[in-house]
Amino acid sequence: MIKKIVFLGLVTSFLLISRVEASEFLPLSHWSYTAVDKLGAYGLIDLQKLGTKPYRREDVAKWTKEALRRIQNREVRVESGKYDLEAILLKLKKEFLDQPPRKTRFESSATMTYAALDTPSFAPGNANGRDYYDGLNLRLSGRAAFQINEHLDLVLSPVVYYQNTATKEIELTLEEAYLSGRLGKWELTAGRLSQWWGAGQKGQLLLTNNAFPFDLVRITNNEPFYWPWILRNLGPSYYTFYATRLEGDRPIAHPFITGHRFEANPTPYLSLGLSRTILLGGDGRNYQFEPWNYFSIFFPRSENEYRYGEEIPRLDTDQQLSWDFRWRIDNVERFLPFLGDTMQVYGEFGREVISKSESDFVAGVFIPSVLHRDGLDLRVEYANTYTFNIPNYWYTHGTYYPGLYYHGNVIGHQMKTGRDLFVNITQRFSDQWTADWSFDRQERFPVANPAEIQTNLRINLKYLPLEPKAPEWNFGVNYVTINNLNNRYGQKADAFLFSISTNIRF
Repeated sequence: MIKKIVFLGLVTSFLLISRVEASEFLPLSHWSYTAVDKLGAYGLIDLQKLGTKPYRREDVAKWTKEALRRIQNREVRVESGKYDLEAILLKLKKEFLDQPPRKTRFESSATMTYAALDTPSFAPGNANGRDYYDGLNLRLSGRAAFQINEHLDLVLSPVVYYQNTATKEIELTLEEAYLSGRLGKWELTAGRLSQWWGAGQKGQLLLTNNAFPFDLVRITNNEPFYWPWILRNLGPSYYTFYATRLEGDRPIAHPFITGHRFEANPTPYLSLGLSRTILLGGDGRNYQFEPWNYFSIFFPRSENEYRYGEEIPRLDTDQQLSWDFRWRIDNVERFLPFLGDTMQVYGEFGREVISKSESDFVAGVFIPSVLHRDGLDLRVEYANTYTFNIPNYWYTHGTYYPGLYYHGNVIGHQMKTGRDLFVNITQRFSDQWTADWSFDRQERFPVANPAEIQTNLRINLKYLPLEPKAPEWNFGVNYVTINNLNNRYGQKADAFLFSISTNIRF
């Protein structure tokens, strides 16, 4: 029944093509996400919609225009980061404003990573579910965006992998493949697409690109709506819904995930988000999609929760709820004159809908041009998904085991259950060269006692040319130490990774 409903919905949506406008998403690895984040931190754009990714190409073009307008009208005063902003806006302008309209866009990328591992494989996290294997790892990808007509876009991104596995086979997969169009203010997408909900850089609680991209149906409003009456004070608001089906290798095969996200912007410097995921249905349990049952699931009662040793209730599901915020603080020099001109504070707080557990969270701060050093940026981010009274609950579930995983990878924060401290420093050296240093310490599965401690040190050098069609280059070195490997006391392992990548647009 649910397959028929989804199919009919898609057909109906895309047959209304005469009222639909084209829409193309930027991949989550695109350099513009870092640039847009800085525009928001400097106050050159409002924080509307920044927590719901991926962004559309038209979104980034609109934000670039707005930033240039505010600078021209002297609405924003930037002191410490002038040189950095000039380089960012020049690149954004050349990429998103100066290019003539095109019906097709092509790009290709190649990444070579050599890994020296003490373990069979290493998971870098936030890499669409891919691991590195000892020895040579090659990734060749292409991306083609077709404007089928003025109303509809088709995007395909095939990827070829060669890794030093036991079989040493070449693997071909599609990491992106979707149709996308707009019906009035609403955007309709069907296909394979990565998503990210929240302001964090290292991870979020509910949704990241840590796992392989979902094959989904997605609906969102591309233009803001406003709530009635007193709720109008919430400001311009956005809603996103998606539904996808997971793999069959589970005790309950092919369950569904539905996700809901509201994002509101009561002021230009504050963004609030409310997200909800529901894992339900599956073989033999699709009656949960009947309207009254889904209503009862959305507003659950404790008697519908499964308890070990008892019969599974008909409406037992796995549900997570989180709220997040992004807050820009201007005129920081008045209170902390040594720190910088402006900063962003952000966070996400989540809990299971039914269980009486402590709140898990992600919290961070981003300071552009810290210490008044032009182009020197600092980000500190801390996350916790370990709860003392229910220590292994956040991503797992008794009925829908293993829970919020897709093809073996958690769909939220890459550390799974544990604690994570992430520090990143970025320095711009010229219009085209930047370097960043990062430190990441993850304490995984503390309930196992001992916890696995993973420490990652990374240096990255990036060349981003001003001309859109010139090759981009990226050089990275990682050194990882793992103590108490697989939660076994005294077991140690090291990993050294060296990578070179390039990206070319046609």
